Amino acid sequence: LAARALAGGVGRRRSSSTSAFDVERDIEDAHAWLDDYDCPEVHCQAWGVTVEELYSCGMALSEVDPDRIVVMVPASVEGIQAASKLIRNGQCRVGLTACYDVKQALIAASIGAEYIEPYHRGTRSTMSMNS
Repeated sequence: LAARALAGGVGRRRSSSTSAFDVERDIEDAHAWLDDYDCPEVHCQAWGVTVEELYSCGMALSEVDPDRIVVMVPASVEGIQAASKLIRNGQCRVGLTACYDVKQALIAASIGAEYIEPYHRGTRSTMSMNS
């Protein structure tokens, strides 16, 4: 989705007078993109400040294709609560971003997250919890 966003696709702003994204249109674009490129799996970052915002965003992202979308949620207190709720209630595939500590990785594993995404010295890499 990042390449598509750079090309003016998913996540593009719809108006210079507002900072809002057209999430409904972006979800349609994402679904078409998954089908066009036959992607086996795509990681999409959820955004929001509260548990409910992160949860709602994650559910909207996941509904495009729950089998192929992995919702990435920050490894903050709110993010971990939202991730747990997404996994339990929404049956979403989830990963935690910005994992800086072994404790965060253990929490990710305990709630059933499939991935952690640690950031190290300006780079990032995704690690499967199944490895």
